[in-house]
Amino acid sequence: MCPGISDELLRVEDTRKSANIDRELKRLNIDIAGLQETRLSSKGKLKEQVTNSLRSSIEPPFGGTELIFSLRYLSPSDSVHLLSINAPTLYRSEETKHQFYKDLNCVIRNIPTNENIYRLGHSNVRVGSNHDSWHICVGHFGIGNMNDNGQRLPEFCTYHNLCITNTFFANKPSHKASWRHPGSHHWGQLDLIITRRSFLNSVQLIRSYHSADCDTDHSLIRSRIRILPKNCPSSSAESMWNYIRDDLYTTSIDTFGMSERQNPDWFSAGLLELEPVIEEKIGALMQYKSDSSTNSAPEQLWIPITTKE
Repeated sequence: MCPGISDELLRVEDTRKSANIDRELKRLNIDIAGLQETRLSSKGKLKEQVTNSLRSSIEPPFGGTELIFSLRYLSPSDSVHLLSINAPTLYRSEETKHQFYKDLNCVIRNIPTNENIYRLGHSNVRVGSNHDSWHICVGHFGIGNMNDNGQRLPEFCTYHNLCITNTFFANKPSHKASWRHPGSHHWGQLDLIITRRSFLNSVQLIRSYHSADCDTDHSLIRSRIRILPKNCPSSSAESMWNYIRDDLYTTSIDTFGMSERQNPDWFSAGLLELEPVIEEKIGALMQYKSDSSTNSAPEQLWIPITTKE
């Protein structure tokens, strides 16, 4: 475990540090990484690193602030919003903290509720292990106690129906903590991955890797996520049959076409021979209608039937 950064590491060139981070991400098979407080020249403080295999599915970043970076990943089954954040520390002013959560609230409110969110980065809070008070967002496996800065995050998560995934997995204590206080040497759970409560089953595992050499006093947090396909809308048996019937008929017509009539029409073929008979029939019908004797209703004859007892 690395409690801090040595003076030798501080003198390492930025390009060498970036290459070392890339090597560690590749070693741990990480496809998307949220990096905070980067110190590359002409770069910002937040960064998300995406593997080449996923770049074509990433929309350009939109919105966000200096402490909030957002992008959208379009998977074959669903859309996922990735937020890389660097929350204010405990000793920042109340105005700064309030403005940060206000900006974060605006970002999340603009995301459709049917699309998932994964919030990565330094939360800089201790949410503790009080599951009874925050059962929606805090699981049974948190560590430590809530600090003065930890009240805002559970309230925010409860309001947006989010959950802190780090607290829902029964890992070893060393795999839950991600940062050690330089003075008290107490380990804390500061680097949190947050998602919607309804999508918690998409997170298969989350733990910290203290062996990752990323030139920081924070340990790397790795989360394995399985994006679930959307549920198909339920249909009745009749609608499903109509869909199959129409699809088969349309495909058959497009492939084989309509069959032409093989037998000639007997009426059209024998029209010359039938013409005199048709004319005679029409004449008989006209004579029948013009005959006055046929216009009166026929008399009804009643035949009494007697039965012998």
